[in-house]
Amino acid sequence: MTPTPQSPKTPPPPSASQLAGALEDLGVTHAVGLPDTSLGMLFRRLEDGMAIRTVGVTREGEAFAVAAGLWMGGATPVVLVQNTGLLEAGDALRGTAVRMGVPLLCLVSYRGYAKMTAAGLHPFTGPATVDVLTRPDLDSAALLTEPTLTAWGIPSFTYASTEDLPRVAEAWDHAHREGRPVALLLAGRLAEAGRAVGAFEASVRGELPPVTQAAAFDEMVRQHPKRKMSDLFSAAYRKRTLAVATLWATCGFIQYGLSTWLPTIYKNFYHAPLQLALNLAVIGSVMGVLGSLASALLVDKLGRKPVIVWSFVLCALSLAFAGFYHASSVYVVSIFCSLSLGLMASGFITAYVYTPEQYPTSIRASGCGLGSAWLKIASFVAPMVVPHAIIGGNLAPARLRGLRTKAWREQLLRALESLRGADGR
Repeated sequence: MTPTPQSPKTPPPPSASQLAGALEDLGVTHAVGLPDTSLGMLFRRLEDGMAIRTVGVTREGEAFAVAAGLWMGGATPVVLVQNTGLLEAGDALRGTAVRMGVPLLCLVSYRGYAKMTAAGLHPFTGPATVDVLTRPDLDSAALLTEPTLTAWGIPSFTYASTEDLPRVAEAWDHAHREGRPVALLLAGRLAEAGRAVGAFEASVRGELPPVTQAAAFDEMVRQHPKRKMSDLFSAAYRKRTLAVATLWATCGFIQYGLSTWLPTIYKNFYHAPLQLALNLAVIGSVMGVLGSLASALLVDKLGRKPVIVWSFVLCALSLAFAGFYHASSVYVVSIFCSLSLGLMASGFITAYVYTPEQYPTSIRASGCGLGSAWLKIASFVAPMVVPHAIIGGNLAPARLRGLRTKAWREQLLRALESLRGADGR
């Protein structure tokens, strides 16, 4: 009986744990990058009690600048990005790691690799024609990754399974031997990422039904009227627009009105030294930053409306207490004013996030722009109104001393006369 030939077993996919261990053995100190679905598992593994410190960035180009800076400081970094991000960050890579001769290992997740190989294609099998790059069953990023690296003069190694683990050290040695970046292309998902995606796919009850009546939908879109600026004041959105205008104008009025005049109030009415007046005003700005941070941390737990309402109510109470205790020391007044600025910042940041949710996509930009316009109007009206609104307008003399040319000239003459008297001239 002739034995049935067995097909060779497919080697297991690369493992995030093995890859993290290999990087640790090489003495890597920092992993800088922007993780995708696959590299996210590697980031998580590195953060799980390993000696390698992870540094997240907002764009892939930043990763190469940060890594170059770490290398200059004596660290041993690696970069983790997806191939699409690598293509986007080409100039940053050229201007930092390549130009500076940084021996940098770049771990690049090879998006589109599986589809490309399944179609029997390879990046160097032929020219990347329009017909190939526009095929719906392919991801053109995979076809362009290795040719682009070659054009940039960056060597690359492919890491497709656990059998390729020695290539990590090989790519590392190549980078340090030649003093330039080297790419390690992670073909396919890491094992941990594959299991996570598989678990998610298993939890899906079934495939979504195919889109039907596409022609009817397109016809409905064509018949739908185009939105105009005037729609913000239609019956459907009038109340929202008024609420947005009130929120933004109030924030701008209080924020710019107080921050403009607080140093003058502290100095002229409470006779605080100039440096102390400026320091107390800076505390108000710091409270604004803290209020914004508090809003970011609490808004998802408490909700947008409660944060806005309580921020405005408590801000009003703080200003009321500042007026009630105006005869107290400058420190008491500054505490209430700084607290009001922090609460107003919390309410404004939340309103900034809340506003786009009030309008559909077609007029969302117009609604946000109108709110911003009210903020700008209030920001230059408030400094002119506040002096007449606080303590019956008693701030006006302090303001006019800086604006009236005649009064300023008289003060200057008196100062010169006092100097002549002191010199005996």
